[in-house]
Amino acid sequence: MKKFFLTFMLLVSFSAICFASQESYESTNDPANAASATSSLNNTMITFVNYTLPSGSHEYWVRSILEKTDDNKIHKLQYYASIIVDNIAYPLQPVYNVASKYMYTATKNLNSDYAAGIANAQSTRYYIIPVNVMTKIVSSNNPIAFSFSQMGFPNATISFDDDFSHKIRHIFALQYTDISTLMHSTSNQSTLINASGDDQKSSDISLNQ
Repeated sequence: MKKFFLTFMLLVSFSAICFASQESYESTNDPANAASATSSLNNTMITFVNYTLPSGSHEYWVRSILEKTDDNKIHKLQYYASIIVDNIAYPLQPVYNVASKYMYTATKNLNSDYAAGIANAQSTRYYIIPVNVMTKIVSSNNPIAFSFSQMGFPNATISFDDDFSHKIRHIFALQYTDISTLMHSTSNQSTLINASGDDQKSSDISLNQ
């Protein structure tokens, strides 16, 4: 069992190198702006979200989605997870009652395999990141790690590479107007996400500056 677990962790580390992480910026109909950083690691899509309102309030969370395995099964994710910053683990609060803003925010970087997984309550989990933990993430100069559990793999820890860690710190530091500016840049395509999951191009909407 120990040998199998070590093999699993090696695969996780290898995946962190092979898949490029991405940042996204979007507006929702709350109205809120959201910035996200996403990476695919060992059949798991992990997304960190900074969800902010014009008033300046923020919510921070991480979404974890399991892809179907080679045997076409989706394994159950547990509710326990933590963020590891500077070798200190900070437990995260799971979201038990998933509102639409969690489901429909930061979905533009998901391929069809992961997008289908969002509807599966067992393969998708959302965890709230407290402000004090977010502050520690932003101020740290070291790579971040994420610890979670799924059936058969308790307390699996994924160490993010420097690029993904940098993107997480960057999106967490953004304010509402920063995200509006990034959405209007020519290098980014933003999308308006509403509670039904429909989308609308940012060129068709006006944003508060």
